Amino acid sequence: MKLNLTKRVRLAGNAVLVIATLALGLQHFGLFRPDAPERFARDAALAAGLAPAAPLDPVTVVTIDDESLLRLGARWPLQRAQWAHLVDAIAVYGPKAIAIDAWFESPAPTSDIEWALDLADAIRNGPHGGTPVGQSVTRELDAFALSRDGDRRFGRSLGNAGNVVLGAACVQAESDTMREAATEPPTPVQIETPMGPVLTNCDRLSSNLTPFALAARSQGLLDHAMDPDGRTRQYSYLSRFGLRTYPSLALEILRVGDDPEWLTRVQTLADASTYLPPRPPSDFTVVPMMNLWDIQPGDPQLKAA
Repeated sequence: MKLNLTKRVRLAGNAVLVIATLALGLQHFGLFRPDAPERFARDAALAAGLAPAAPLDPVTVVTIDDESLLRLGARWPLQRAQWAHLVDAIAVYGPKAIAIDAWFESPAPTSDIEWALDLADAIRNGPHGGTPVGQSVTRELDAFALSRDGDRRFGRSLGNAGNVVLGAACVQAESDTMREAATEPPTPVQIETPMGPVLTNCDRLSSNLTPFALAARSQGLLDHAMDPDGRTRQYSYLSRFGLRTYPSLALEILRVGDDPEWLTRVQTLADASTYLPPRPPSDFTVVPMMNLWDIQPGDPQLKAA
């Protein structure tokens, strides 16, 4: 069958369009890059030499999911009082460490607290401040302000638990919108033997408000490097900011959990990171999962973990 010139041109145009679309797709997913063959070769080599997933100490992951937010009538981000309740509920079971993969570098809104305290002061200093009714109203306003002070409740819960590791972030200059905040940096890792380069270097540390940082046991960085195809193949246990080296959240969990080799293991790794080999879903170590709604005192599943 012969094609006339118009059909041949149309088919050629369609072929060019398909090829261009495929090339754009490959570029979008990081597959049309010089380092793509190296990434694929590493994935294949790691998958071929996988050892069985190592057993873990009992770990439970608590997720803050849409269902929990809906059933609690809450929204993201959670109020600080809700964070406090979560920490209190988990601490009842005496875990080695409680890790929160979030950080709190800004105070919670306080307009309603300030309104209640200002009104209480006005009544207390006014003509009715010494009357039984005036004293009763000011006590109720003071109690209301205290109950609404989520930052104070969250700080108290962190201190009572004594083993909470808060998250922190390694911010790069091109994505830094806040610049500076009144926060307390994580405690740097004291490394006695010299180490080579690490995978992650920070332009700024974004950490927690000083009251939270001091009430918590410690802080750990949440960052990980993502490849152009959107996958994370390496996890960095250490990050550098200036001349200091800071731990990741996972490394701090080991330290707080009294793992005696928490730093020794990392120092033997090239650039203080480990590759995350692709595993089939059936080969993953099973980690119990719960959501925020399930966290109630006396829950047998959490107690078993």
